[in-house]
Amino acid sequence: MQVMFLVLFGVSLVVFSFFVREAVAMLPYVVDSLPIPVGAVLRGLGWLALFLLSFLATGFFLYERERDEGRASRRIPMYDWVLDRRVGEQESPSAARPIRRG
Repeated sequence: MQVMFLVLFGVSLVVFSFFVREAVAMLPYVVDSLPIPVGAVLRGLGWLALFLLSFLATGFFLYERERDEGRASRRIPMYDWVLDRRVGEQESPSAARPIRRG
């Protein structure tokens, strides 16, 4: 668990640094009241979206492990909803049936 968490958290940090780099590159345009290039804005928004996804994935992974071990002190309804849906798909009758070959 620790290795996967560290990898996900590391990816979040790296992606966040790319987002900050794009935001800092836009500061001269803001200070001088110049129009910000569209490409820089799109790159910044892309890095922001990737950061949010990676950060949510890190939190989801950590919450799943904590919940499975019974150490989750507070319930997170969005994560619980996703985990409960996934468990329901794994226990479907069609998945439990063995495949016959012959």
